[in-house]
Amino acid sequence: MATNLPELQQQLRQLAQLQLQHALLVEWRLDYWQNWADLPAGYQVICQQVRPGQLIMTLRTKAAGGELTLTDQAYQQRILQWLPQLPAAYWDIQWSATAQPFYQQLREIAGAQQRFIWSHHSLTVKSYLQMLTILRKMATTASAVDYLKLAVVSQSSADTLALLTATWQAHHEFPQPLITMAMGHEGQISRILGPLFGSQVSFGALTTTGSAPGQLPLSQLDQILLD
Repeated sequence: MATNLPELQQQLRQLAQLQLQHALLVEWRLDYWQNWADLPAGYQVICQQVRPGQLIMTLRTKAAGGELTLTDQAYQQRILQWLPQLPAAYWDIQWSATAQPFYQQLREIAGAQQRFIWSHHSLTVKSYLQMLTILRKMATTASAVDYLKLAVVSQSSADTLALLTATWQAHHEFPQPLITMAMGHEGQISRILGPLFGSQVSFGALTTTGSAPGQLPLSQLDQILLD
């Protein structure tokens, strides 16, 4: 969650010192970056220490739990502008059932080799059926090698179990790999047990605050993640 070049360099040094037992992906949250004119310089710094196959680029709006207040149109324009300038193994794209023309344009610009993480973040509790329906709709947008990502708020163990059950069902129903998590303290266990239900990636925090409610410190997550 670096906001500028010095913070980014410090966090990359911190990351390099960790001895992790799990494979690592590095997410750069562009919505925290303060001076967008410095993005190319920040990108060069990251590419010096992070392998191309490890990098996830994410621009998250406030409506999806991020830092930036952007209209759908402004968000789409930023993605279309930055994607060719900032190549990455994965680009996280906020999914909406009404944005199919944007996704088609994105595919044309990115090319067939670009992999996406189609993400839906809900700041309210969702039922098992609602979550499975969202994943099914996202699957119609994604290619077989793209990820489907679903993050929902959990207020109880039952909410978390519903998320894990929807993950299990989707894992057996879709060809696409999954990333799912229940946000908040009650959902923290989903970040540890997710791989047992079919979620292939879990997000840990390099900083003390993290970028989502219930996110565990990276070093701790690496030690207790069940796979």
